[in-house]
Parts: sequence; C-alpha cells; structure tokens
Amino acid sequence: MDRGLFMGAVRAYIDFCQRFAWPIVALVVAVSLGALALASQLAIEADMARLLPKSAPSVAGLERLEEAYGGQIGRLTVVLESQPTGERRNPKLERTAHTLADRLEDLGGVDRVEATKPIGFFENRRLLYADLDDLQTIQHRLDRRIRWEKKRANPLFVDVEDGEPPEVDFSDLTEKVEEFDGSAHYLSADGSMLALFVYPSFAASDLGRAEKLVEQVDGIVQRELKGQVDVGYGLTGRYKKRVDLQEMLQRDLAVSMSLALGLILIFLFAFLRSAHGTAAVIAPLIVGTILTFAWAELAFGSLNILTAFLGAVLMGLGVDYGIHLYSRFHELSEECHCCDALAETLATTGRANLFAGLTTMVALGSLVVSEFRAFFEFGVIALGGLVLILVSYAVLFPCTVLLASRYDFDLPPPASRALTERVLAKLEVGGDAAVNRRAQAAGRAATAALVAVVVAASVGLPQLDFVRDFSVLQSTSAPSWKLDEKVNEMLGQSQTPAVVLADSERQAETIVGELRQRASRLPEGYTIDKVVSLSTFVPERQRAKLEVIRQIARTLADLPSSARPDEFARYLEEVRRVSSLGELSIADLPEQVRRPFSRKDAPDKAVVLVFPAINLSDMDAVDDYARVIRSLPGVDSGRGYDAISDALLLSDIIRMAERDAVWMLAITLIGLLLLSLVAFRSRRLVGLQLLVVALAVLVALGLNGLLGVDFNFMNVVILPIWIGLGVDASFHIMLHVDNGHKLGPHSNVALAISAAYLTSMIGFGTLLLARHTGLLSLGQVAVIGLGSILTINLLVQVMLVARQRENIHS
Repeated sequence: MDRGLFMGAVRAYIDFCQRFAWPIVALVVAVSLGALALASQLAIEADMARLLPKSAPSVAGLERLEEAYGGQIGRLTVVLESQPTGERRNPKLERTAHTLADRLEDLGGVDRVEATKPIGFFENRRLLYADLDDLQTIQHRLDRRIRWEKKRANPLFVDVEDGEPPEVDFSDLTEKVEEFDGSAHYLSADGSMLALFVYPSFAASDLGRAEKLVEQVDGIVQRELKGQVDVGYGLTGRYKKRVDLQEMLQRDLAVSMSLALGLILIFLFAFLRSAHGTAAVIAPLIVGTILTFAWAELAFGSLNILTAFLGAVLMGLGVDYGIHLYSRFHELSEECHCCDALAETLATTGRANLFAGLTTMVALGSLVVSEFRAFFEFGVIALGGLVLILVSYAVLFPCTVLLASRYDFDLPPPASRALTERVLAKLEVGGDAAVNRRAQAAGRAATAALVAVVVAASVGLPQLDFVRDFSVLQSTSAPSWKLDEKVNEMLGQSQTPAVVLADSERQAETIVGELRQRASRLPEGYTIDKVVSLSTFVPERQRAKLEVIRQIARTLADLPSSARPDEFARYLEEVRRVSSLGELSIADLPEQVRRPFSRKDAPDKAVVLVFPAINLSDMDAVDDYARVIRSLPGVDSGRGYDAISDALLLSDIIRMAERDAVWMLAITLIGLLLLSLVAFRSRRLVGLQLLVVALAVLVALGLNGLLGVDFNFMNVVILPIWIGLGVDASFHIMLHVDNGHKLGPHSNVALAISAAYLTSMIGFGTLLLARHTGLLSLGQVAVIGLGSILTINLLVQVMLVARQRENIHS
C-alpha cells in the first residue's frame, strides 16, 4: 500500500478515536463484561482423556468402557491408621470400619461400600482350590498317619524310637491362593492400616458430584473419629485424586493470574513512572486477556491442564506491545501534536508490533497441526489470544492516550529513556575515538562472556534428558497420591487394571490364557502382574478333586473313633462339608466377587482384568504394557479384542506428543525463515540471524541441562516459543546493526528487548509457584531458556556494534 494512503487511513482512524473516545471505551467495557460472563463459565478439565482427540483409540475405548462397565474400578478409599498390632488384625480399626461402612452406604450417590472380603466363602471351600497333586499328597500323608495310629492302637506294638506322628496339615494346601490371607479386612501386615472402599454410582469425571461426595465422606469420618486420638485417617482413590488435582489446578491458576498481573503492574509502574501511563498499557492487556478466555470458551468449552495457564503467559507476551507503543508515542509527542504522534506510532511501532506478533504467532501456530489435543488447543487459544490482544491495543490504546491528553493527565517518559540518556552520556565522553575504544573493549568482554556461556552450555547439553515420566500430568507429591501408593502396597496389586470386554465367559477364558502366555513368553511380559476373570475364581478339575476329597472322607470315617485324634475329627468335618457342597460354578460365587466382572450393557457378557506389575508413571514400561495387552485373539477367527486402560491412554499421549514435536519445530523454523526473508531481503542477514537463534537455543538447552532441569512431553511446548522470541529479538538487533552505527538506537533496542523478555519471563515465571509438577517444569524451562536467549542476543548485539564501529573507524 502507498505510504500516503496508509497514513491517511491511520490519521482518519485517530480522528475517529478523538471524536468518539468515550463511546469506544464504553463499548469496550460492555464487550469485556459480556466476555467476562462468558469466560466465567470456562471450566478446567484435568482428565487425561481431555489431552487426546476423541478419535484416539484409547479415548474411544474409555468411552465404551464407561457405557459397558461403569465405575467398577474407580473408587473413593478411606484409610484408617493407628499403632501397629504386629499382626494382620486390629479390632479397633475393624469396628470403626464397620460403623463407617453402615453410615457411608446411606449417602446419595454411593452404590456400595466394601469393608470386608468374602474370606469365609473361600475358607469353607479351600480344599477345592488346592492343586490336585497337593490333595493327593495330603491323602498319602493321611494314609501314613492312619497306619501310624493303627500301630499305636495295637497293644502288642512297641515303639522303640518313640517318634513323632507323621504330620497331617491342610494349611499348606491353600498358601498359593491369594484369597486366604488370614484377614477378612483390608489390613496391612502389621495391622497399622485398614482400607475400606466406597464405590460411587457416577463417574469420577463428574467433578461436581465427586467434590460433594468427598466432602460428605470426609465429614462422616471426622465425626466418627472425634475423640479417638490414636486413630488417624486419609482419603485417596480415583475420585479423591481427581478432586485434589482439580483444586490444585484452580488454585495454581488463581495464583498465576494474580501474580502475573501484579508483577506486570509493578514492572510497568517502575518502567513508565506513571499511573496514567501504566493504565494506558495495562487496560488493553486485561481486555485482551478476558477476550482470550471468552474465545477459549467458544472454541472448546473448557481448558485442559496445559491451556489453563495460557492467560498468564499471554499477559507476559502481550504487554510488550503496549510498552513499545507507549515508548514510541512519548518519543514522538515531544516533536508533534498528540494526534500526529499517535498516527505515526501506529504506522511505525504498530507495524513492528504486528511483525513481532507474527513471529510469535508462527511459533504458537505450529502447535495447531498437532494431533495431540493439549498442544492443538494451546495453539488455537494462543493464536486467537495474541490477535485479540493486538486488536485491544489498536482500539483502546489511542483512546486512553487521547483522553489522558484531553484531561491533562501526566504521561512522563519511560524510565528506559532516562537510562539510555545516562548510558550514552557516559559512553560518548572523550569523543569518537574514546567511544570506539570503549566499544572495542565491550566487544572483547562480550566475546569472552559468550565463550564462557557457550562452554558452560556445552557441559550441560549432554546432561539434558527427555524424561519419559507421566508424573508431570499429576501431582504425585500430593497426600492422596502418596496414600494411594501405600494402599497399592498393602493390597499387593495395582488398583487400576486394564479391562477387556469379552463377548462370553468362554471368550474371557481364551483371553486369560493368551495373556498368561504372553506374560511368560514375551520380553514385555514383565509388565503383567496377574490376569483374572470370573472363571479364575472357579477351581479347576473339580470332579477329580472331589473324588480325592471323598476318598479322604471315607478313609477318615473308617477309622474307629477311639483311634481318631481330635484333629482328624476336624478334617473329617471339613471334607464332608466340601463333599456335600459339590462342584462350584460361577453362579455360586459371592456377589462381592462377581460384581467387578458384571457388565452394564449385557449381563451375559464377560470381563477380564489385567493388573499391571509396573509403575504407570514410567513411560517406557507403559509402552511395553500397551504392546502386550493389545490385539488379543478371539475364539472365532477374525474377531479380536483390545484391552482398555489409562495405560493405553498414556501410550497414545507419548506417541502423539513425541511425533508432533518434530512437526511443530519444522513448521516453526520454515515459517520464521520465510518471515525473515520477507523482512530482510538479504541472505547474509538471514544467515546471521539463523546462526544467532540456533546458538541461543542450544545455549538455552545446555543451561537447562547444567541446572538439572529436564524436558518432558508437557514442557516441550516451549521450544517453538523459544525460537519465535529468539527470531523476534534477533530481527530488531540485525535491523539496527545493518542500518546505523549510532549508539542511541542500539541502547533503545537493547532495553526494549530486555523489557519484552522480562515480561515474558514474568508470565512464565508465575508457573514456578505451581504445585502441579508439569506446570512447574514448564515454568523452570521457560525462565532459564528465555534468560539464556536474551543473554546471547545482547552479547551478540554488543559484538556486532563493536565490529561495525571498528569497520567504520578503519
């Protein structure tokens, strides 16, 4: 566009703002209030399924699981703790557990409460659960004992050795069966901890009901334990952890937004030295941020773990535009009328802001190509947010400045100007030759500092690691997570098995057999702890076992009562009872056993549970686990099954995040390269810029490694932002170095870049107070990286200015 036409349009816009400043402000306030009402409906969803597209197999599987299986696995766990008793018994905790179970079952939204195990059922039938070989062994033991007893009963028999009677003990027959652990309660081995499980009738994703239930359960337990100073308690389980994670994210969001706004206000007041100037810069930023959250509500209806904190980040990135506008306006206002100064500001700095915004948009826009929903939503919301912040400054900044001028509000020069004048006054003492000497000395010092930083980064770069750990998604340091690990240890198994939805019990038996074979045959088999279906609880070879048991009963019955020891009487009673019960079927199993295998969609269909033997935070182990439980064969050819599990969800997250990170970086680099070519139209400057950006990013990576801060799939999102801001800074430096050798513009650029990076670091730095592990790591990586990139750019600027003055002088 012709500059004359462009300036005419800008002046016409400024005249419009001059005439209708108050109506425009009123309209912006009204729109902001409406946007605030819309944004207030925005919720945070901490569910990991929210990070993936709905088309992902693992997400579709979990939806199918919810329809068919319901909340059978997820539960709210109440843990009671007291002094250890030294055995798997604690009468006081057991009584308390029964009382609590009765009260908790009356709560709305509770399907059932499980405080005990049906151990009596299995103890009454323990002989059926013994191996057939073991039963035959006990029969041989019994025969030997009977022969011994008969000899002892013979009055003519003389026992020369006076030996002990052959042992007959049934207890070792059932040691292999996990149901016989000696306690009907979920107690730790030393009796210090007891768990009871509350099964809600709704999904854990229903956070409103989950929060209410957790609060009600907590209140009941508190009242029951009031006065019992020697008994403590804690809540854990899927429902409690979901509620805790949600509360943590909401708390971190409130802290980060408040802190970001507060720190930016302090920075602006110190930088601009005026309450009115601060208001002119901060008001459009607040409006743009509110509009961004309204945009997020319209686009997605909720925020995920990553996008929840985008507001603080965008405030740090966006305030830079206001600082540049204010500084340029004040510089021009000393030379011309307010309206002319505003028009020239929008025509020059406004276009520069647009280019700076484009570099950041390219970096964030690269996330939009990601199939990983967390990255995709981050990119979409960030792109919209930057546009809305730029528009807010274009609309509101001229109006606030014009109103300040109309009412004679003080708008003093920013502190950077006074600082620049003082620095230049010192640098220019002694004439041009002295300035050149100082510039050369500064260049040498900058070169030495750059070498030192690069050496330090080269030491840290090999130490940098990509941590394949899912703890960044959750707060594993929270009490409910730690308590859940203790419950896992007490139960001796994970509480989050994978689920296979089988079409029949026969199909379930086939799947169980296949998974057990894989566990013993495949390298990844170490990830499986055990595989169970309802058939697992039905003893094998019952007919043959019952034949042996009945033979034992006949043998014991044939022995005269006078020759029958008391223990034999107990054995006879047991074998007769088992014989009379006959073969055990699935229908005979207790409801408590059958319940976890019941289907909501079809009672005649079956369920297989696959318990992992791994920590589900370990990405590599989760990958192995996912491989071993996928693609299970069916009874009929061509019909297969897949397990459904959070582990598969985690596996999909790994695959998408790692794959899309490569595309994100490639698109960022290509897009920024094209922008640089358009801006510079010089291969030399573009090549120099790419060299500086590459060096800055490598130093940022190395210093993170040196400080022990690693990357993970959550904080890797910072890489394109690093590159985008690095290109932005180097663009300003290259442009001024190539177009002039006076120190004043270079000082202004250095201060402007520093201010921009500091505000960005403030935005990301608020995440350093987050309790969420992943967000904390994002804050650490961002602050260290941005500080490193700023340092490299400033050192390179000093070196280039020194080199330029040396060339001119020579």
